[in-house]
Amino acid sequence: MKDIKGLVQIGKIIGTHGHRGEVKVYLLTDFPERFRSLKEVFLVTPSGQRSLSIERVRFHKGYVIMKSQECHTMSDAEKLKGGMLCVPEDELYPLGEDEYYCFQLIGMDVYTEEGLHLGVVEDIFPTGSNDVYVVRDDHKEYLIPAIKEVVREINLETRRITIHLLKGLLNLSDAL
Repeated sequence: MKDIKGLVQIGKIIGTHGHRGEVKVYLLTDFPERFRSLKEVFLVTPSGQRSLSIERVRFHKGYVIMKSQECHTMSDAEKLKGGMLCVPEDELYPLGEDEYYCFQLIGMDVYTEEGLHLGVVEDIFPTGSNDVYVVRDDHKEYLIPAIKEVVREINLETRRITIHLLKGLLNLSDAL
């Protein structure tokens, strides 16, 4: 998800770890190794944003344990709980052809090949084999599998996704 002023979320602080200011981070990136090379990350909270200088990082049971230079005690770390860790968009890892970051797709209009507007991508969730786009209009929600047979075109410039309706994919009688 996109955040404040061109920042992209890569993790969420979900708790403290130990008593020396380390925090436990839930990963929101497909590239967890990025944490090893980060020197700085932006912390975004409801009260604003600030940078954190990363002192050290390690992985533990599917989470990142991170120590920043600004956080020295468990009490300091507790104050960061719930904060989102973000990086600028220009620091994102490059993707392959026909690959997109979720934040790029959220808010895009979805149309059928015939030109019927289905709604806007409001969420994306993984299923194991492929992602599913949650598309909503004012009245209905559609679950669109992100597979080549269905998603025909994603145009970031026009903010438009064109899909092919496979037989039985959607009941469009309510939308017509």
